[in-house]
Amino acid sequence: MADSFQVERMAYRVREAADILAISRSRFYELVAAGRIRILKDGARTLVRRRELERYLDDLETVSSAER
Repeated sequence: MADSFQVERMAYRVREAADILAISRSRFYELVAAGRIRILKDGARTLVRRRELERYLDDLETVSSAER
């Protein structure tokens, strides 16, 4: 019987993070440059924490609520 244990990822590469947010990579890098999304560097790799993506989405929700 196969073990169904799944590890929840803690970080994503840029392309994956952009896909998760349903935005282009160029828009993702615009958000990074504006300080709206923080990234991690590991040598040449750029990573984004899962909780950073969640924080960004929470911030969008807060901004949308304030605009009403």
